[in-house]
Amino acid sequence: MGKSSLIIESIRKHSGWVSLSLLLACLGAIFSGVSIAMIAPVLIGLLGLDLDLRGLPGPFQKVTNIFELTSPELRTVFASAFIIGTMLLKNGCLYASSIASSNVSRLIARDLRERAVNLLIRADMKFFVRSSVGTISDSLLQEVDDVSHAVFHLCQAVSGLIAIIVLVAILISLSWQLLLATLLLLAVLMVVNQSAIKRSRIAGRQSVHSAQLLSKGMHEVFGGIRLVKATASEAREAERLIALSSERTDAQFHAEAAGLSIGPMGEVVAVLALVGIVWLSRVFMPGQLHGLSALLLTFLFVLFRMLPLISLVNFRRSEVARFLASADILSVLLTSEDKLLIEDGSTAYTSLRDRIEFASVSFSYGTETNLVLDAVSFSVPKGATIALVGQSGSGKTTCADLLMRFYEPNTGSITIDGRKLCDYELRSLRRSVGVVSQDTFLFNDTLAYNIKYARPDASESEVVEVAARAHAMEFIERLPHGFDTIIGDRGVMLSGGERQRVAIARALLQKPDILILDEATSSLDSVAERLIQVALEDLLRDRTTLVIAHRLSTVQNADKIFVLHQGKVVESGSHSELMDRDGHYKRLYVTQFAEAVPS
Repeated sequence: MGKSSLIIESIRKHSGWVSLSLLLACLGAIFSGVSIAMIAPVLIGLLGLDLDLRGLPGPFQKVTNIFELTSPELRTVFASAFIIGTMLLKNGCLYASSIASSNVSRLIARDLRERAVNLLIRADMKFFVRSSVGTISDSLLQEVDDVSHAVFHLCQAVSGLIAIIVLVAILISLSWQLLLATLLLLAVLMVVNQSAIKRSRIAGRQSVHSAQLLSKGMHEVFGGIRLVKATASEAREAERLIALSSERTDAQFHAEAAGLSIGPMGEVVAVLALVGIVWLSRVFMPGQLHGLSALLLTFLFVLFRMLPLISLVNFRRSEVARFLASADILSVLLTSEDKLLIEDGSTAYTSLRDRIEFASVSFSYGTETNLVLDAVSFSVPKGATIALVGQSGSGKTTCADLLMRFYEPNTGSITIDGRKLCDYELRSLRRSVGVVSQDTFLFNDTLAYNIKYARPDASESEVVEVAARAHAMEFIERLPHGFDTIIGDRGVMLSGGERQRVAIARALLQKPDILILDEATSSLDSVAERLIQVALEDLLRDRTTLVIAHRLSTVQNADKIFVLHQGKVVESGSHSELMDRDGHYKRLYVTQFAEAVPS
């Protein structure tokens, strides 16, 4: 989808509001034209000056003659009421038109964000692995706002164009010869403005690009602030962010400057045009310049009103051009061509009755020649604890991600009780699978919020119960506000062991049917690990469990162990069975616990 089609599609969806905006703009233009066209002859007549009506179109003369029929006292009242009334109607219609355009912009921003969120939330994890979180955030915020602003400016530009058409019609009725000469003078203005619009479009692209670089840099630096400080890189990173910020502000300044130049240039050309019209009137209307010519003054009044409108329309065009770069980026984000969408199944998952089966599952993050999993097959019976072990990069965590349907396998199938995983409703399936991983994610919110995240409707007593079962009450009672303590970004106020116990409490509260333990104790000290192991024993009871481990001490009691090497299952069996073989498992075990293995 291109930038033009995205904007056209957005406008078409809210064509009712767009039509209302343009209708009101048309009425406002008509009232504006009438009030401006009549103001010269009416005011000159009220002042009692020598008014020359020759050459003035019939309708204008009739309106002027109506005021002549009234007494001098009422004439002023009627004429003033006529001018004020038409001006009020004009401004009322134009205000309502702007509100309608603004509402179109609001609705489009809402729809685009809703559409983007619904698309991204269904995308598999490959897209998020390839994309920067900062870039996605910017697209949902800045780029969506820019596109909605582009639509607003486009509506306003069309409204201004309608007003110009009405005023041009009036000018034609007054003197087509003068209008033709005026248009030749205004052609210079259009050429100059087009140059400014082109500069605005180029500067707009540079502004969007620099904003993306700044956002990416800020997310990297502040997301990795521990590493920045630990390596004494503060000065270097600060210099980089300041440079990116300067590029962003400079690009934004140039984009705005290009648009702002249109107004002053337009005013200069307008004054030159007005002076030229006075001189040209001597050529085209030599017999109508005795006394005050209502024709000439009306022409100048209308032209004087039209010239700022031309500048305004060009400014709106410049703003649309500036925001089109954002439409390009948003069009890419909103396409599903580069995203594999996780389709929802129709069968509600209730509970595991027999087994989970991986059958010849292959998977790659990029090209199919670089397989992370290569025809992997294994079975997880109901109530069993199955372990996946192997070196880093062997595909252990990928198996768990596929079971959660974060990704779809390239080939092969994953079934639960004989039914393909893709047949199950995502919501019911994922709510029945609990995950405790090495990298526990916690929100910058209260401790209670994080424990209740999978079950927001859980009672306070349930939260306290699972926290106690996870052996978390020990540190929770020391927190300044207990369960209501804000634990910071990613739970920075808690230690690694404390974060793991919060994750276990969260899983206990979720009451999962299937449990995934992904390196749950690999980064903990021995004291924290013992506490976590006690909590995990409670969590594992009566559940089907998939344990992913690099440290083999955590899987010795598993019912069955599958050894993965370079994406393939190379061995399987219990701990004792595998130790009796001279295979991958024993070599891994000897490497980790050489002193515990007899020679």
